[in-house]
Amino acid sequence: MLGDIRIPISYNLPFDTTKSPFRFPILLDGWRIDELYLFKPLIYYVAFGDVNVLAQLYLSIESLLRVGKFAGDIIVYTDRDHATICKEVPCVIPNNIRVVDIRAHDWVGYVAGKYCILDDQKAYDYQPVIYMDPDIIYNKNFQEFLIESAVSDRMGAPIEHASQLATAVSVGAELLQLDNEQPRFACGFNAGTLCIPNLPAHRQSLELIRRVIQNFTNIRGRGALGWVDQEAANYVSYKFAFVNTNYVSQCVRYGFENDAEELGALSGLVHFWPVARANRPSTMKTYLDLLLRHYEQAAQR
Repeated sequence: MLGDIRIPISYNLPFDTTKSPFRFPILLDGWRIDELYLFKPLIYYVAFGDVNVLAQLYLSIESLLRVGKFAGDIIVYTDRDHATICKEVPCVIPNNIRVVDIRAHDWVGYVAGKYCILDDQKAYDYQPVIYMDPDIIYNKNFQEFLIESAVSDRMGAPIEHASQLATAVSVGAELLQLDNEQPRFACGFNAGTLCIPNLPAHRQSLELIRRVIQNFTNIRGRGALGWVDQEAANYVSYKFAFVNTNYVSQCVRYGFENDAEELGALSGLVHFWPVARANRPSTMKTYLDLLLRHYEQAAQR
């Protein structure tokens, strides 16, 4: 029994456990084909040193819990300790957030830090696993987004309509050109939201992204990739593991200065990377305050 679902054991033996515990095929009523999916979501962040970035992180986690209604686990790779983050985000349940101490010595190390998840054995028990940049505010309950991520066959990320793979260095144009590829009119994706159904199934693709970053910067110099993992991720997606931009793009929109004045579309996530770095915390804070007032007023109606 699984909730209201009753599964006849005799018709399902022997069990197909090739994809367990993440996916488990079943026969309902003895013959109707269906599949069970593990739903144990994990959101993780990377945030080092910079007071500005940490301010963004605290606001993002607050919105994740208060507006996004996220009830799963959170990992933060950072140089701050667990007590500090819990103090800065009072709504967080201490047992639901794990802080991993790592240090980045330059921009490459900071941006590529998200691939530390590959070395975190505890993260291999979750589905989905989603990386979020600290400059993201959640503007509605995003349970549906989490479910879409869990049942997807591919990793997901939001499209950047203005960034064509053929010309935009930020999404891997240089790597593709050096490899004699011709992506024509295809657009790249933003790696600030990266949805991974689960790590065991997609480890090879993630390892390949990390290896491309390591090898290319070793060969051509530490600063050879200005956008670091976003370039490598788009390159690997084009060559090897096509990243799905459909369902993620429907939930993610980009935030600008005027979002501090109006709610805009309640899509699910607002990524404030277009806002000047110095202004991001204040813009995010004002927008979060607007959101909280909106939902408080809606609850009172």
